[in-house]
Amino acid sequence: MLQLKGDILWRHFRKYKQIEYLNGALHAYEQAIQLCNDLQYDLFADETIIGFRNRFYSVYAGAAQLAVVLYLNTDVADPAGREKYWQKAFEYTEQARGFTLRQNIRATLETACPSTKSQIPACRDRQFRDDIFKWRRLNKRDSLLATLENYRVFIAELKSANDPYFRQRFDHEIPAPEEVQQKLILDDQSVFIEYNWMAPHPFALWITRRSKGIVQLNIPSGDAFWAQVQQFQKDWLGAENDINSELGHMLYTTLIKSVLDAIPKSGQPQPNKLIISTDNLLNELSFDAFVISYSDSVRYVVHDFIVGYQYSAAVWKIQLQQASGRMKNADIRLGSFINPTDHTGCAEGQLPLSEMAAFSADSLKNKVKSFEKFQPAIAEDFKARAADFDILHFCMHGCLNPDDPERSYLSFYHNNDPNRRQFSVVDFYPMHLKARLVVFASCETARQGDESEAGEKGEGVIGLHRAVNYAGCPNTIATLNKIADYPSANLLEYFYNYLLKDGLPADEALAMAKRKYLSLPERRHPHFWANFICVGPPAQFKVSP
Repeated sequence: MLQLKGDILWRHFRKYKQIEYLNGALHAYEQAIQLCNDLQYDLFADETIIGFRNRFYSVYAGAAQLAVVLYLNTDVADPAGREKYWQKAFEYTEQARGFTLRQNIRATLETACPSTKSQIPACRDRQFRDDIFKWRRLNKRDSLLATLENYRVFIAELKSANDPYFRQRFDHEIPAPEEVQQKLILDDQSVFIEYNWMAPHPFALWITRRSKGIVQLNIPSGDAFWAQVQQFQKDWLGAENDINSELGHMLYTTLIKSVLDAIPKSGQPQPNKLIISTDNLLNELSFDAFVISYSDSVRYVVHDFIVGYQYSAAVWKIQLQQASGRMKNADIRLGSFINPTDHTGCAEGQLPLSEMAAFSADSLKNKVKSFEKFQPAIAEDFKARAADFDILHFCMHGCLNPDDPERSYLSFYHNNDPNRRQFSVVDFYPMHLKARLVVFASCETARQGDESEAGEKGEGVIGLHRAVNYAGCPNTIATLNKIADYPSANLLEYFYNYLLKDGLPADEALAMAKRKYLSLPERRHPHFWANFICVGPPAQFKVSP
């Protein structure tokens, strides 16, 4: 009802252009946000809440949009007023992003606890959760409230444990913009761009070391823009079609150039590194493949910019804390887990991984002093040895489950037991990885299925790359779609050379590998290089002299 009240006042503003209506709308949304926060933290695992949590996101994102409209309608002669609304826009956008990143606790508890009668403390907490479901169905309010108090204590203990995995699930401690500028953005040529794509006013927040601002995105009305996005995606995924340079240029102009044009030119260098936090169907796109110009020859974004991806500023902060405690010695321990043959259950059938397997086995060992190969890769070996390595490299089939992303999996060697070959998203949750970088030479490891489906189930952004991050690894090289065997092996060869021979950060090493790949005329199509993306703060390794 509060959200409805806010929407009505918003419509009054659009009709009468009185700023009081807009402030009233934001106040109503802020009241709704407080209720949503109480529900998320106090009834986080209640099945009756999960079904409605897709509505919560619109409250946070809607409040952010109202703050943006107020920012744009505040006179530039009132910098304090504009700053207040900028802060609100950033806070609510981060809360919206935090909502999509959270997941229900049941995955962890059910992975760790085969039976609610177990003596493991977490399993007893699962019993609390089950009691909540049972008593709510029976309408026994007193019993429900008593159990909720136990559950609140449980969540408070998780928060106080300072475990990165639980912090990412339950806390979304939003850093101040000044902290983003001073502690997260590490150089003067980087810009953090966070997109909010709810109609009717999609916008982008941007932050550099020296300034910050908001850009309202100019897009075609209705579904025309998304139709163009999907057409562009279809073109770059299929090497048989020429890339549509006009569509690629439109995406660059709309999503990147409009932001760069808003950054003051005086007193600060022009950014050459983009840190992208995407929203909606933008999650499916490789910004590297957008087209800057195409009059003589096609110039892609990757030619001029290093592009990295981030979930949110809050998760970025946690990941940097994870990375800061990892060893940076020159004796890098690399574990390569190889299973190029087992593809049973993958919806698209078998894709060859012979070249990737040869690279993973023969070439990687020449990159580092400490190298271990697991071929065939058995899930039990991985669980036993995963914490021993600084870099984990997976060469095996990745299988996306778009309807239930938590069932997406890596296809390990089944060791004559078909029930053990699938290492799913939830299998990563209870692990505690010590690696600073995970590289997936597997299909669709950066995808999480249909965004609307995930939102309706209250599970947010789920995928193999996110699961690895929950398990403690701050940085992943992951894939947006199906990988091409031979070209991917070439690309990763270049990547590891720049990473481990030249000592470049992972995002820069990947960009340099793509640029080198683009120098080969027969491999210029984005299908061969745009699939791999760098997610999280880029790992950097000391190299031997």
